[in-house]
Amino acid sequence: MTQSGHALCLAASLRAVLNAVRNDVGLQPGLSIGNATKILGVDEGTLRRWERVQRGSMKSWQVHRRVAFPLPGVPLKFQWVRQRAYRERPETLGGHLRKRRCQSGLLQREVAAKLGVDGSTYLLWEQDRSQPTVRYYPAIYTFLGYEPFPEPTTLPERITAQRRRLGLTLREVSCAIGVDEGTFNRWETGEWKPRMSKEAVRRFLALPVPDRALNLEF
Repeated sequence: MTQSGHALCLAASLRAVLNAVRNDVGLQPGLSIGNATKILGVDEGTLRRWERVQRGSMKSWQVHRRVAFPLPGVPLKFQWVRQRAYRERPETLGGHLRKRRCQSGLLQREVAAKLGVDGSTYLLWEQDRSQPTVRYYPAIYTFLGYEPFPEPTTLPERITAQRRRLGLTLREVSCAIGVDEGTFNRWETGEWKPRMSKEAVRRFLALPVPDRALNLEF
């Protein structure tokens, strides 16, 4: 710490101590400003400038009831607490990917290789700057161990969730159940309701989902 920095730190601590002393928090009740100047060897004006705090602000001793008082010549040790690299409760797909990767101790390029994409593509996913195409979702779900989306409640949401689980494009799904691609897309967006094709939708929702216990060695 530089000399000016140490002086600022000492002045701030002195101010807290003097406030604590003069407000009877247990250090030395009833100490007058005159006696304090004699103890510290400073004039009254200097002492009052140290003691003065902005009106309405919360003093440190009011919160902790203790005061840190660095003495000249005593080395100070500061500990930097590193913040967690991910949110405990992520709200986006990228947040879920980052949390799982950090917990697994993997590098971005390692996860990207296991998911079958290059590192720059995975980086965009983790930063929520782009979304994966549907064919990557089965591998992503395997990596996470769960689906990071809310439980579907409406029919369009159930259709979208099922297509992600299967990793199928609109064309692949429409061919699998024998409907027009545009029609299926309107079912998924909720623009149309499958009134005359409920059996086709039922068949789609009943398609078996691939086993997530894939040989990805996560």
